[in-house]
Amino acid sequence: MTSSELPEATVDTRPDAQRTTLTTIRPASPEPEITAAGLPDPLGDLADPSHLRLEQYLPGDILGGSSPTPRISWEIASAPTGWTATSAELEITRTDLAGAPLAAPERLPLAAADGVLVAWPAAPLISRERVALRVRVSGRIGKSDDDAPGSPTPGSASPNAPAAPATVATTTDWSAPVVYETGLLSPEDWQALPVGPAWPENPGADRRPPRVRGEFEVASPVVAARAYVSAHGLIRAELDGVRIGDDELVPGWTVYGKRLVARAYDVTETLLTSSGGTGTGPRSTGTRPDGPGGAPDAPAGASNDPNTDGAPASPGDGVGRHALGAQLADGWYRGRIGFDGGYRNLYGEDVAAIIQLELTHADGSRSTIVTDASWRAGAGEILFTGLYEGETVDARRATPGWSSPGFDDSGAAGWSPVVVGPSDAGRLIMPADAPVRAVQLLEPVAVTVQERRVVRLGEGEIETAPERVLIDFGQNISGRLRVRVSGPAGTTIALRHAEVLEDGALGTRPLRDAAATDTYTLAGDGVEEWEPAFTIHGFRYADIAGWPGGARAAASAIADGAVRAVVVHTEMERLGAFACSDERVTRLHENSRWSMRDNFVAIPTDCPQRDERLGWTGDIQAFAPTAAFHYSCTGLLASWLTDLAIEQEVHGTVPWYVPVIPGGFWTPPRPAAVWGDAATVVPWELYRATGDRGLLAAQYDSARAWVDLVDTLSGADGEDGGEHVWDRGLQLGDWLDPSAPPDNPMQAMTDPRLVATAFFARSARIVSQWAAELGRAADAARYGELADAVGRAFRERFTDGAGRMTSHSQCAYALAIAFDLCGDEQRRAAAGRHLADLVEASGGNVATGFAGTPVLTAALSATGHADAAYRLLMETSCPSWLYAVTMGATTTWERWDSMLPDGSINPGGMTSFNHYALGAVAAWLQRTVGGLAPAEPGYRVIDVAPLPGGGLSSAESVHRTPYGWAASSWRLDDDGRLELDVVVPVGAAARVALPSREGEPVAEPVTLGHGRHHLVGRAAPRPTVR
Repeated sequence: MTSSELPEATVDTRPDAQRTTLTTIRPASPEPEITAAGLPDPLGDLADPSHLRLEQYLPGDILGGSSPTPRISWEIASAPTGWTATSAELEITRTDLAGAPLAAPERLPLAAADGVLVAWPAAPLISRERVALRVRVSGRIGKSDDDAPGSPTPGSASPNAPAAPATVATTTDWSAPVVYETGLLSPEDWQALPVGPAWPENPGADRRPPRVRGEFEVASPVVAARAYVSAHGLIRAELDGVRIGDDELVPGWTVYGKRLVARAYDVTETLLTSSGGTGTGPRSTGTRPDGPGGAPDAPAGASNDPNTDGAPASPGDGVGRHALGAQLADGWYRGRIGFDGGYRNLYGEDVAAIIQLELTHADGSRSTIVTDASWRAGAGEILFTGLYEGETVDARRATPGWSSPGFDDSGAAGWSPVVVGPSDAGRLIMPADAPVRAVQLLEPVAVTVQERRVVRLGEGEIETAPERVLIDFGQNISGRLRVRVSGPAGTTIALRHAEVLEDGALGTRPLRDAAATDTYTLAGDGVEEWEPAFTIHGFRYADIAGWPGGARAAASAIADGAVRAVVVHTEMERLGAFACSDERVTRLHENSRWSMRDNFVAIPTDCPQRDERLGWTGDIQAFAPTAAFHYSCTGLLASWLTDLAIEQEVHGTVPWYVPVIPGGFWTPPRPAAVWGDAATVVPWELYRATGDRGLLAAQYDSARAWVDLVDTLSGADGEDGGEHVWDRGLQLGDWLDPSAPPDNPMQAMTDPRLVATAFFARSARIVSQWAAELGRAADAARYGELADAVGRAFRERFTDGAGRMTSHSQCAYALAIAFDLCGDEQRRAAAGRHLADLVEASGGNVATGFAGTPVLTAALSATGHADAAYRLLMETSCPSWLYAVTMGATTTWERWDSMLPDGSINPGGMTSFNHYALGAVAAWLQRTVGGLAPAEPGYRVIDVAPLPGGGLSSAESVHRTPYGWAASSWRLDDDGRLELDVVVPVGAAARVALPSREGEPVAEPVTLGHGRHHLVGRAAPRPTVR
């Protein structure tokens, strides 16, 4: 075997005419670097509102919004010392269908000026309504007598700030506009029907993905066009041969029986620049006059036309013949999903396209083209595709022009009538989150040629492995490969994927029944570019067999850019970053972030590679605070929580995973702590990060129902008669405690009843605080009393009354401390000492699983044992966080020892190398090591309280709060002199506590307003790192 490091990628300068470029190809770029030093100073001239956001969508224009009353958020990037926002107004310009204003702008006062999810001030919008929005904010410089006593004044207490002037009124200019356009908000808006192939299929076997198409005539000039797209299964829609949008895996995964997402696309440019034509097909999908009204033209930057090569076509008026087409795939709807062989047809045996194209004409009328009985069904080059299995394509079977007008879709050409299903209007919804997209490209970092292997039998031989080329992309991802290849027609290349290597080859055993193999058969017509359309894999490594000319030719082509990895996940705005002087710890944090990226694919999954990829509730319960720091994930998680509540009502409990599928041991769903507590913990942690009270209101009944259910299961008739002790039913406890054997992840050092009761107390406390935030005083009192009672029962059952737990384990003490169950400060201090002693006795190794790990280090630092927390952090032997890093991990592992020290894979049947739960320690890195945490919901007040240790000489946490960028960045010299830089956004305040030396009094926190601040203090001298 030979190995080579790849040179810097070269640019292919061959003319486009020599390539067969498929519509799967989309550009992608890496995320920007985020550092404290790179942040602008919030102290300066008064800036206009910027970074406008509607609801929990990505910043900027929104097409197909789901809310008729969208809340609006913004930032003020800079303001003078002492400036405070006092009022704000929203300018609403309603436009006609071509985007021209219908009347003078309407200017309305907003209910709040803080720029955080401010309520919509006007009448609710209707379907297809387009508004351009601008914000203007008024404020004052100086503090008036009306300020509440004790309230922080932005811009105050800065060590370098000049004295604030007398009160001066100021007003910003108007922000740049954002466009918000509603989608189809009512079932009555939907005319499209689901259409799919009518040919017979075997529902128990692999089925060939079909295509459907329809043609239509446009007789009147068009000024705007919108396509609303959904499916049973997965869909890629095309208009006049051009792909509609760049979203992947549409429509995502929801509880399809109740909610089926439809996404909206502006296809005006495609319709107007296509040639139209005089199609020869005998059918025409009818255009239906709907009367005045409809969708306006595209928001800025919302064009989905991918034709970026060469000179653009001259725009026309859309009059002429056009065609719509859709490639369908099984996806989650009817594909094989789940472990132990999986399950097919979970939501139905059909696949079907649901497309509604609405055209706005120059005369103000609207016509609608829909999927209906006039459409035709056929097949193309995709022979099979599955989320686990991979995709099989034979490019010789491609049918160019199939989604363009004039294509022959007669029976002689292999096309047939569609079957039409009943309307889905009652369950079709517009999305509340961003779509899945290809977000980044990775170049290979190394290539290895693996020789063909044979076994000789006498004079003959049997091939045991073909010649392959092995590629390392340097990062574990969710996604797929993009290849550029040329060769003889009929040549088939096979692309396999895996997260790790074992004995120099792909380690495929952890994939279980997921084949994760894509195959492509060449058409032989020059350079061909290809990327799978309806599958993704979890991988860092891939190997390719069958490349024209052999593996060495493949290696040479790869060095010239022939193969790249495409990162695919739900599009999210990056919000946070952490870095420190130890690159291993920085890598640990990055591993956590990458595991979130790779697992947030329509839902928060457990892993992206094996035959599972489910929305496990326990995993995201553990990871929610970390997730909210890394990315703007509230939209995705709010959608998933809606499904959680639906499944909770159906099954009588919060299930193990959402959406629910059959799962052997996991069926039917049973109440269990840690997993069920996602109903309380996830919304609450999102609220702490974003200040989104709307999410609290939407999920309150779900959270309360969970706590009420646990209350009924924790009565006096339990196993030992303990009231408020949850000691009945199955509990997973501290799942994947490192002492658990490979074949029994539930075996742990901590009593699962202790874990369950601790989480019961925590969820009851959360619901009490939640109710208070919503103004439900009676509920707040009731659940507060319940939390107190559970705490007393916990201490009576699981402690000796003096701080020692019946389960003398790291998990038990960490939960008692973190969930405030010790009873008083004396017993809390004792629990902290016991926990620190256990860390010492372990040699600095972690001894917790999914339940205890997220709070372990925080429990130590909160009880004065930061040194023990840092010992856990800096340990490199297994089990520890840095063990995986030293073994080359680029994502968080499911098990502490997913890979054994000898490089072999853990023998357990459940071993993933991309599983974010144990990476929840990143929240402690962000909040305690870096020193940045929300003191009030939405970071209205920010706690800046770094605790240096572990031999680190510097660390920083940076986060884009709802108010803007905030940062805590410190440096420590060998003598203990600490320099701290703090960035506070306009509208927020920071409560800064400098660390003190042992034995010295703790300094009083100082409150800082917006700006960049530099503070100097004294901390313990930095020890020499071993």
